[in-house]
Amino acid sequence: MYIGFVVLTIRDKAEAADAGDLKSLYLQPGVGEPSFGLVSLQLLVSLALIVGGAHILTGGVEQIALQIGLPTFVLSALIIPLATELPETLNSVVWIRQGKDSLALGNVTGAMVFQSTLVPALGIWMTPWNLTAEARLTAVLTFSAALFTVVMYRVRRVLEPWTLLIASTLYFVLPMLTLVKRFHQAHYYWIFGGVIAIIVVMALFTVQKLRQTRLR
Repeated sequence: MYIGFVVLTIRDKAEAADAGDLKSLYLQPGVGEPSFGLVSLQLLVSLALIVGGAHILTGGVEQIALQIGLPTFVLSALIIPLATELPETLNSVVWIRQGKDSLALGNVTGAMVFQSTLVPALGIWMTPWNLTAEARLTAVLTFSAALFTVVMYRVRRVLEPWTLLIASTLYFVLPMLTLVKRFHQAHYYWIFGGVIAIIVVMALFTVQKLRQTRLR
């Protein structure tokens, strides 16, 4: 499926002009059309840095989990997505600010297709894939957030910010339950409940703002 997505994307030449003026390579600054060899070299160096950074990140997460006494999966489910998705998000933000909407959309859709097809397949194939209770809960929360988003889009025919805000509240369920179970402190319910309440208020404020905008 992912290979088919890549082939269809490469064949689509309609948005090729949207790339606009490209910046010079770091390895060949000031040159409008860099050589293919340097382009490939910079790409390989970037990939090597990403892989190396991933090894450092996962090792750090394991050490932190051991020190604070939390399951490694729970901490990785909270920290790893932030570390991996923030660069993708910033890339899209930069491209949108430059008026390169198709690049921003391609960045998001490509990342989602890659992470939902090839990555899980490799993980299932190369690991024992023994799902813990926390892993199953994470899967249920993820599917619930996705289902809510899809249903709201089908009903309203538009994807609004408040929908994503409400769906994001499920992100805090796993750490809340894990911390309560680990430290036997009920006040974590109040802490995460307060965070979820703030997000819900933000969603309601967004809905009100959208209504005011439409009435103008």
